[in-house]
Amino acid sequence: MADRRGPPVVFLGPSLPWAEARAALGGVAVELRPPAAQGDLFLAARRRPLAIGLVDGVFERAPAVWHKEVLWALSEGVHVLGAASMGALRAAELAPFGMVGVGAIWAAYARGDLDDDGEVAVVHGDADAGFRPLSVALVDVRATVEAAVIAGVVGVDVARQVVQAARALHYPERRYPAILDRAAEAAPGDEARRQLAALGAWLPSGRVAGKGRDALALLQAIRALVDAPPPPLEVPWRFHRTDAWIEAERRALRRASEEAPRAAAAPAGPASDDALVEELQIEGAWPALRRQALGRALAVAQAQAFGREPDATSLAIQAERFRVARGLVTPTAFADWVVAEGLAEDHLPAFFEGESQAAFAEALHLDEALVHLPDVLRAAGRHQALRERATRKRAFLRARGLEDPTLADLGLDEASLWAWLFGERLRGVVSGPAAAPLPFALAAGFPDVDALRRAALREYAYVTATAG
Repeated sequence: MADRRGPPVVFLGPSLPWAEARAALGGVAVELRPPAAQGDLFLAARRRPLAIGLVDGVFERAPAVWHKEVLWALSEGVHVLGAASMGALRAAELAPFGMVGVGAIWAAYARGDLDDDGEVAVVHGDADAGFRPLSVALVDVRATVEAAVIAGVVGVDVARQVVQAARALHYPERRYPAILDRAAEAAPGDEARRQLAALGAWLPSGRVAGKGRDALALLQAIRALVDAPPPPLEVPWRFHRTDAWIEAERRALRRASEEAPRAAAAPAGPASDDALVEELQIEGAWPALRRQALGRALAVAQAQAFGREPDATSLAIQAERFRVARGLVTPTAFADWVVAEGLAEDHLPAFFEGESQAAFAEALHLDEALVHLPDVLRAAGRHQALRERATRKRAFLRARGLEDPTLADLGLDEASLWAWLFGERLRGVVSGPAAAPLPFALAAGFPDVDALRRAALREYAYVTATAG
């Protein structure tokens, strides 16, 4: 079965120019996106990419990537890697939950050698400027002076003074001329000033871009995943949909619908969700299916909020009901449906888990749903006519003692009843494998064939007596 997961997504900005990133990827299909703000990683994970690489994220001008959106992506089977900047921070914090850290900066945070977010912070230009860094990260200052010590440009004491000077500056002001000037003001003696001057002359060719190096390492790790795709990630913990998370989801989705897309153009591939929506809109089917999708989402969320986790038995029952209801009773028919719908085999358990969770919530809230049914019918323009027919039918059957008729009461046998139901009453409405008692009963919401039979007998008694 072909892997239906989308291409990896990498959030990248000032740590590495996109041109260098694309060269490092060597033509591998990876979607590059700007530095991530809160909600961006959640929105990327909704499209089920093979992996997400988090390198750069925003710090002050917008809320930062939330830990919980990383956890949600992991719980949805998406491999999430982090390096260099915001990615290194989140990977160090979330490694116990399955996020993978890459590079020296992540390792330093993971060991506890670094513990300040400001170590990786920089100010940078916008997308038109290629996210060019306008200041230098403290981790890169550290890496640079270490290299300068090894090269014999400065001694250990002067190197320490340079790092202290860099730390004393707010990160937007952290540029090498300002750092060296501040270090020179505090440097005791001519020898220290001589070393600082030598460092200034050495910097254009000797400075170390540690964040860029780690970003390249992450891209190589992403490339390796594309070359040999692993199965979807499985985590040994359960994601909890708290009220705060649900609100964060709503904010992210609302922002996504209001903004122009911030992402770079994605490589050619399967149609996006937005493209599917446009197809449904142009044929007029979108409003009804949007309501159905919302209902399924809320039902699944409700089941998850109750802490329900379907076991293997309930999933098997749900799968069997689904197959029978759609007439997919043979292995070949079911396999053909899987291929036709573009489902990967490893996604089938998640599909049926969603079906099972939705069915659980529907049963749990059936009484509340019935309260809203009249208004739903009014919105569809069907309430009054349907109510009047049901009233007439009930009165007719009651007057003739046919409120629960049998086959014998109506002079029918089983085959004749089903022939009438599917050949006349539902002709043009139900066809193919679904035009049989059990599939139709399950698809229509009857608990079993007996319930369908009783309803069909009442309908037969009313329609045949009042026809014409």
